[in-house]
Amino acid sequence: MAEEKVVEIKDVESLEPGFGKSDLRVLHPLLGFEHLDFVIGIFPPEGDLPPHYHTHAEELYYIYKGEITVHAGDRTYIAKEGTGVNVPPKVVHWPYNHTDKDCEVVFVLSPPEKEGDLVVTE
Repeated sequence: MAEEKVVEIKDVESLEPGFGKSDLRVLHPLLGFEHLDFVIGIFPPEGDLPPHYHTHAEELYYIYKGEITVHAGDRTYIAKEGTGVNVPPKVVHWPYNHTDKDCEVVFVLSPPEKEGDLVVTE
């Protein structure tokens, strides 16, 4: 039987730099999730991720703090605090912080990514 787990974001190390201009904190392994990926992204002004898609996962962007531009397919959204954006599998998408303040985004992907599921298109 699974146990409850508590993780504080300040205790989670950032991913190695190299995938866009952002601070990504991967929480799902620490929380024990098996059926979804859970990531917090902190985007400084002009922070971004490269255009990419997921072969199997749909992805939810939930804007926890601030505002960010989300490009998805042929659409562009200005996603404000409290907004969720769902991106289906195989749709090219990427966020870009167009503001002068940090933006914090919660990313939830299901099913969890496996090696090769993330495809960078740039």
